[in-house]
Amino acid sequence: MASCKFSGCRLQCVGRNLCRGHYSQEMRGQDLRPLREKFPAGEFCLFPECGERRKAKGLCAAHWLQRHEGKKLKKVIRLGADLCSFEGCDKRSTRFGLCQPHRRQRKRGASLKPLAGHSVAPFQRFWRRVRKTEGCWIWTGKRSNGYGVIMIDGKAMLAHRYSFVLHFGDVPVGLFVCHRCDNPPCVRPDHLFAGTCADNIADMVSKGRGHKGPRAPSVCVLSPDAVRTIRSSRLRGPALAARFGVSASTISRVRRRTAWAHVE
Repeated sequence: MASCKFSGCRLQCVGRNLCRGHYSQEMRGQDLRPLREKFPAGEFCLFPECGERRKAKGLCAAHWLQRHEGKKLKKVIRLGADLCSFEGCDKRSTRFGLCQPHRRQRKRGASLKPLAGHSVAPFQRFWRRVRKTEGCWIWTGKRSNGYGVIMIDGKAMLAHRYSFVLHFGDVPVGLFVCHRCDNPPCVRPDHLFAGTCADNIADMVSKGRGHKGPRAPSVCVLSPDAVRTIRSSRLRGPALAARFGVSASTISRVRRRTAWAHVE
């Protein structure tokens, strides 16, 4: 098919030897002029040294947002992949480079502003909820079953576990963060230790808080040898559950190593 007769246009003609865009100009009685450049998908942002894919107007989502708000384009510092393009927001983006709360602000026509509670670093929010005493450091925020709870990256985390991570680093896989003081809302780091379920039970028994006597129920039904037997067995979950006196979901967690992960 022939190309458009307009000088420099290589699009296919649809009528009067013109492409669709130039044909539309002629039908409206306008002088023929070059068509507005369209940025092909898959190319990079026009801002120097950006390196992000174009989203609109030849710019990435973050730089388009800056231009849309009338701001001077500047280099965007990205804290990680797929984060909201609003400066200082650490929530994940959903569409148009914005997280869901900032998208709601944009949809209402309001100017974008920091989200309540998200402009403060997690460790700052943590210390605001800690009341220090001579003994324990008590968590004064939200609790669940007596244990403090804090939101980190949109997920609930036990406050004493976050305190351990904050002071000592990540908790080893398969271990729990236990209290030496036996006070669930305590977040004092020297009152915490990482241990297995057996370590936690031994600590409880040594302090006289466990059941005593020959009829005392066992807290851990399974043993390390039983866990190894479950993982090596080819029997189905219900059969193993009946054999060891636990639920089928417990057998599934043992096999997937979400429970008893420290046992090889």
